Amino acid sequence: MTKALESVLASHPASDSSGWWSEAIIAAAGWPPVRKGKEDPAKRLLRLRETLQGELVAFHDRLIVTPASAPAGSAGGKQRWDVEIPLTLFPKRDRGFTRVECIIEFRGDAGEIPGFRVVELFPGERSMVYAQGVIGGELELNTRVGMKLPVVLPGGVSVLDAQAKVYGQGAAKFEYKAERQCVVAEIVRGTGARWRLDDLQDPKKVGVESHQLKVVLETGPNTPPVHAAGYLNAYSEEQWMTQPISDLMGKLTHNLLKFFQKGAPAEAYAEWQNILAV
Repeated sequence: MTKALESVLASHPASDSSGWWSEAIIAAAGWPPVRKGKEDPAKRLLRLRETLQGELVAFHDRLIVTPASAPAGSAGGKQRWDVEIPLTLFPKRDRGFTRVECIIEFRGDAGEIPGFRVVELFPGERSMVYAQGVIGGELELNTRVGMKLPVVLPGGVSVLDAQAKVYGQGAAKFEYKAERQCVVAEIVRGTGARWRLDDLQDPKKVGVESHQLKVVLETGPNTPPVHAAGYLNAYSEEQWMTQPISDLMGKLTHNLLKFFQKGAPAEAYAEWQNILAV
C-alpha cells in the first residue's frame, strides 16, 4: 500500500456497508409489529438492500498523464503535468446519484515530495459539468480495497455498452442527460484535491454516467516517483427510506443512522503508482 492510499484511508476509512445493512435488518426484526397492511420493516430493508446490490462507482485503472504544453509548464527546473482522473457511476436504484464526491492524494515513497504541489483543478468551483458519452481508459471496477469485481471494460467503450456489461442487457433505464454543478473544487494541503458534483437536474432520467476530473501538478528537478490514490462516493439525498422505516430511524445506532441518512452511499478506492513515468 502506498503512502497516498494510507493517507486516503486515514481520512476516509472504508464503510462496512454490508455489515451495516445486516445490523439494521437484524435490529428491524425485533421492532414492534406494524399496522395491518403495512410492510414489515425488516422485509422492507431486505428489499431495499436487494435493490441496491451491485450498485457501483468506479475509478479507472490508469490516470491520463501528459506534460503540460503551456510555456509556464517548465521553468527554473520545474515541470507541470496534466493528470486526468476518469470515473464512472453505475446506480442501481431507480434514479441516478444526487451527489458525487471525489478525493485524490499524491505522495512519494517516503510521504511528502520536495518541490511538489497541486497547482490547479478542473472543473473549477461553480462550473457546469457534463457527463461524457465515451469512457476513456480501461475501467476496472473495485468497490472496496482488496475486493475486485470481474468486470474490465476497454478504453473507448461507450457508457451505453458499459451499462449492458455491468447491469445485463436492458436491466437499467438509460437516458444520457447527466448535467451537474461543481460546488466544491479545492486543493487540499497542496498535495491533494477534492471535488463535489451536485445539483443533478433530473435524477430519474440518469443511469450510467462518466466524468473526467483533472489536476495540474508541479514538480521540481529530480522528483522521486509520485503515487496517487483516490476515494469516490456517490449517494442520493432523496427520501428513499420511506415509511415504515423512517418512523423507526431513531432506534438505529449513530453510525447506522448516518449511513442511511446519507442514502447508503456507494464507495470506491484506487491507487496508481509512479504516475509520472510517461
